[in-house]
Amino acid sequence: MTGYYSEEKVHRHSERQHGRRFRKMGLVYFAMPLITTLMWTIGLIVLLCLWRVQDRWHTPGEPDPVYISDMGAYTKGFFVPMCAVTGGFFLITMFVIRFARHRRLLYPDRYIAEPVLGYTSIFFAACACSCLIGLAVRDDVHHDDQHWKFTVAFIVTMFVSAAANVMEWFIMLHFFSYSRYICWTTWTKLVVLVLGIICAICFGGLKSRHRSRAARFEWTTAFFLSLFYACLCADLSPTCKPGRFPNYKLQSAYKQRNSVATDILPQHDMPPPAGDVEAGYGENLARPAPPFASNEQEESNATSSGQTSFISLPPAAVAPQGRVSGDAAFPAAPRAPAAAAAAASAAVATEMPAEPRAVQVAA
Repeated sequence: MTGYYSEEKVHRHSERQHGRRFRKMGLVYFAMPLITTLMWTIGLIVLLCLWRVQDRWHTPGEPDPVYISDMGAYTKGFFVPMCAVTGGFFLITMFVIRFARHRRLLYPDRYIAEPVLGYTSIFFAACACSCLIGLAVRDDVHHDDQHWKFTVAFIVTMFVSAAANVMEWFIMLHFFSYSRYICWTTWTKLVVLVLGIICAICFGGLKSRHRSRAARFEWTTAFFLSLFYACLCADLSPTCKPGRFPNYKLQSAYKQRNSVATDILPQHDMPPPAGDVEAGYGENLARPAPPFASNEQEESNATSSGQTSFISLPPAAVAPQGRVSGDAAFPAAPRAPAAAAAAASAAVATEMPAEPRAVQVAA
């Protein structure tokens, strides 16, 4: 059948489209959150190891363990590149997630709020990246006030970006509830986000009174952030196997071709209304009405049947096209006797009319 999309054709086209080139691009997409996760996690471990190697360095009055900001201030040559790479690749990851959904390497958008939340996540990811670089450059030893302002701004913007991403995934889970992959990543990110925010609130509340406890909550919050970055890796893992997501347009066309939609049936295939059937027009409504016959056709039909007819009709006398076909669309005109018609024709022939007018002829 022409234009018929079978399941085999859909899958063959999907395999051709998502071939080796798309698989390589999927690996590149997956590498973005992976680099973010590894850079941030390894950086935190290195900072802890440096503090451990230096005989658990701390001064009187400083928390135990030391704040991440304090270690970053004394290892600025490592801390600034660590924050810059982490923030930059996190921003790229948000771009990649939106691009992968747009190119249908992930589940496509089904609701208008999904791209809105995606771009919101990208915007606040850019803000979080800027704040992370700012707090690394403005350390708490030389710029204490600016450093902690950047820290608070980073926590807030990072939370908004992550929350927008989780909300987008929950909307996607509503439309693709059968996917275990979406269910697992969505709920995992939600749990990690909630626990991270709780630790961040505890860090802010204990910072002025119990600095050692606040420092522990700070490190815990940082490692929860690593877990969130790892969840982003799980979000983009299906791009490495694009065959799981065949072309959505072909699937829609396949379903449309194989479904019977009564609202797109032609008019003559639809049953006539009940009122028209009672009026006796059911037979005419069941088929399309033919176009109106021309004047010459009417004249020839009338001549062959032995009746008189009009040679020409003014535009106002032509009835608009309706749904009723046959003679029901043309009401019969009054017929004149043959003798009167012949006399009228003879009288008209002796005159020279200034302009043509409609006359009657005898059969």
